[in-house]
Amino acid sequence: MNNKIQELIDNGILTLGKGVIIEEMVLVANREETNEGELRQISIGDHTIVRAGAIIYEGVTIGSDCRIGHGCILRTNASLGNNVVLSHHVIVEHDSKLGNWVRVSPHTHITSCMTVEDRAFLGAGVITVNDKFLTWKRNDREPNLLPPYVEFGARVGSGTTLLSGVRIGKMAMVGSGSVVTKDVPPYTIAFGNPAKVQRELDEEHRTPNGYEEVLTEME
Repeated sequence: MNNKIQELIDNGILTLGKGVIIEEMVLVANREETNEGELRQISIGDHTIVRAGAIIYEGVTIGSDCRIGHGCILRTNASLGNNVVLSHHVIVEHDSKLGNWVRVSPHTHITSCMTVEDRAFLGAGVITVNDKFLTWKRNDREPNLLPPYVEFGARVGSGTTLLSGVRIGKMAMVGSGSVVTKDVPPYTIAFGNPAKVQRELDEEHRTPNGYEEVLTEME
């Protein structure tokens, strides 16, 4: 464990659970330019592994038994539940929340203030957008940020774009390469550009990913 991480622990900024592994070249407690005052606390749960090259900003919470891949960036106040897997070069923007048993494949971008509920799966290279008009630093208006929302057990295929404000329903499945401009209802399959609902999800695919007592979580 490097001296910077030990210093953060000694100063009460960083809390590590049992058996946490933080590899070399991990940056912890980075700060946004606009943040001031004392550093916000960071928590990493039991048996989580953070791979080399990851960057963890202040205020981040990571649950137990997580895997944070090489080159991942977790921005301020991002929150991860237990048993989350972020493959390499995943970006989780500020104030986003990922539930338990969420898996995110490489090179996916989770926009700010987004929620991904328990047991959802985002494929590789998924793009999420939280602003319909791409407003930035204007005197006449403030941006109206509205991120996508991914419900329990939903699966989003690789190369998909989720536009601002869309909601992917419980256990829904979005095909690879889709552009989602409207909500996808629960237990349906949608794909295309723009994505359209094609049919209901087969019964055999209605069991969510992850272990434990999955039925009690769905009740």
